[in-house]
Parts: sequence; C-alpha cells; structure tokens
Amino acid sequence: MKTIDTQAGDDSEGKIWGMEGSSLFIFIGGVVSGVIVSVAAFSYWSCPPMMALGYGTVPAVLGIVYVFTLRECRPKGYDMDVLETLICGRSWQQKPTSKSHPLQQEEIP
Repeated sequence: MKTIDTQAGDDSEGKIWGMEGSSLFIFIGGVVSGVIVSVAAFSYWSCPPMMALGYGTVPAVLGIVYVFTLRECRPKGYDMDVLETLICGRSWQQKPTSKSHPLQQEEIP
C-alpha cells in the first residue's frame, strides 16, 4: 500500500479576515479596551466627550500598531525578538567577543 504525505489542515493557525487568529485577539482586545477607557473617562472622570474619545484611542491605536508592525507578515517570534532587543539590548544575540567555534583558542578582538 502506497503512503502519501499530505499537508494537514490542523497545522495551520487559521486566518480570520486576513489576520492570524492570535493577532485578531490582540486587535479586538485593543479596540475593546479603548471603548472601556472612553466610557470610563466620560462617565467616571467627567471628561468632555472628545477628550474621552482621545483617551480611548490610545489603547486601540497601540493594539493596531503592534499587530500590523510586529505580527502580520513576520516570522514567528519576531515581535518578542524586537521587544527583547529594545528592552535588553543585544543580549539574545551572540556577543562579538565570543569564540566563533568551540575549538578556537584565542579571543576575537
């Protein structure tokens, strides 16, 4: 009997409206948190309506920018690598003073 390898559908993360499923949760979370901040600013803090909308756009815009600059059409782990580089510097990369291979005796200047 001949066995043929196929591309299984369960390996895919799935896409909704052209976005990966996990990115869609971040996108929706940013928009929902923006609505919550707007309502809280208008109701509890007694801000004018336009100022409350301005406060509400901040989390929505941050979520949208994060998804479309660091997640969509990027390799897996790209967003975490960029954020780690911004926070820690080049700590996740090989240091330039380290040996190029284990058997090398002298240090690279």
